Amino acid sequence: MCAKKSESIYSLDFIREKLRAIPRETTPRRIGPPIKRLCRKLVDDGMPGFVPVLAGPSAKPNAAYANVEETIRVNGGEHAPGWLIWEMRGVLLNAERYVCWRSPEGDVIDVSPKPDGEKRILFLEGPDPWDGSRVCPTTFALVDDEPVREYIRLYQAERRQWVREVTDFKLQKELYVAMVAMSDHLAGQRKKKR
Repeated sequence: MCAKKSESIYSLDFIREKLRAIPRETTPRRIGPPIKRLCRKLVDDGMPGFVPVLAGPSAKPNAAYANVEETIRVNGGEHAPGWLIWEMRGVLLNAERYVCWRSPEGDVIDVSPKPDGEKRILFLEGPDPWDGSRVCPTTFALVDDEPVREYIRLYQAERRQWVREVTDFKLQKELYVAMVAMSDHLAGQRKKKR
């Protein structure tokens, strides 16, 4: 949907409408071939698994490393570093550096609450330790569409800025415009399928 003449593409209502049209990143439902290919790129012979989310009352979202440190302090165990795999269904996969907690009994558990309330995550354990620092995620397209490729290109550029703790408002604006274009493209694809 295009903005009406009187409606700016930067108006809050327009932004909300576009954001609702974009599939959200969430835990994949199953481990299919694209996920396996992505995981093999990240870790030799890597195979992800579903891990339960059991966050403590003081755990904070988006603070995995600190939450694991606190859980180790209270309960023992150790870090289980790796990658958290998200899926924008039918569009892309996103792998971000992450850490879970390995209990003294050897169980791997995500001790960080998820903003959307996921009860499990898809986690690829990796051999490399991670200290909680910012790392650019790895993104893998599930479709070969120009709007999706452009969104991923700008998303990766914006995340590289984020890693360096730099805010580039021009880049963020370009990413937003690409997100709107991808939203419109995906909506058009859904209409064609009907």
